[in-house]
Amino acid sequence: LTIVDTPGFGDAVDNSNCWQPVIDYIDSKFEDYLNAESRVNRRQMPDNRVQCCLYFIAPSGHGLKPLDIEFMKRLHEKVNIIPLIAKADTLTPEECQQFKKQIMKEIQEHKIKIYEFPETDDEEENKLVKKIKDRLPLAVVGSNTIIEVNGKRVRGRQYPWGVAEVENGEHCDFTILRNMLIRTHMQDLKDVTNNVHYENYRSRKLAAVTYNGVDNNKNKGQLTK
Repeated sequence: LTIVDTPGFGDAVDNSNCWQPVIDYIDSKFEDYLNAESRVNRRQMPDNRVQCCLYFIAPSGHGLKPLDIEFMKRLHEKVNIIPLIAKADTLTPEECQQFKKQIMKEIQEHKIKIYEFPETDDEEENKLVKKIKDRLPLAVVGSNTIIEVNGKRVRGRQYPWGVAEVENGEHCDFTILRNMLIRTHMQDLKDVTNNVHYENYRSRKLAAVTYNGVDNNKNKGQLTK
C-alpha cells in the first residue's frame, strides 16, 4: 500500500490551478502503465496507478469551500474520490451529522462523482455497503499517541473532557475507512481504476495518436509505433 501526500495543497493566497500537480501525477502513472503495456515483454508490469483519492474536508461546519468543489470536479473522471471530514473530534456528534448532510447535499448539487460502492447479490455485503454510504463523508480522527483508557491501551487524543479514540466506531469512522480500503473494497477500487479511469485515459491518449505515431497534443511521453 503506497500513500502519496500533497503537503501545502490549497495553502497559497492564489490557489488557481493548485490541483494541476495532482492531475499531472495521476496522468503520469497512467502514462507509465500505458508505456509498459505497449512493450513487447509485458511479464513485469508494475502497477503504480493511483487507485483512490482520500479528499480531506476541513471541519468548518459550513459545507464545502469553492476549492473543494473545483478540485473534486477536476479529478472525479480520473480517480476514485472518497470524501473525508478531517479532525472530526473538533465537532460535536450533532454538528458532525449536520455537516455530513450538508456536504453530501452539495456534492449532489454540483454533480461531483464520488466513489460508487458496488451492490452485490449478497445481503450481508449490501448491508455493509449501506452502512458505509449512510456515514459518508467518513469523519476521521488521527493520532500518534497511545493512551491508557480503563486499563486498555488505545490510540487517541486526550482532552479535559475525555479521550477521542481513533479506533472507536462511536467516536469516528476510521475503522470503517481502514476496513474498506484494505479488506472489503480494495479490489473494486482497483477494478474501477483499471476498467473505467485508465480506459478513459487510454482511449483519449490513443485517439490523439496519428497514423505515424506522433501525438497531436505534443504531450510528454509520446507514443510511437
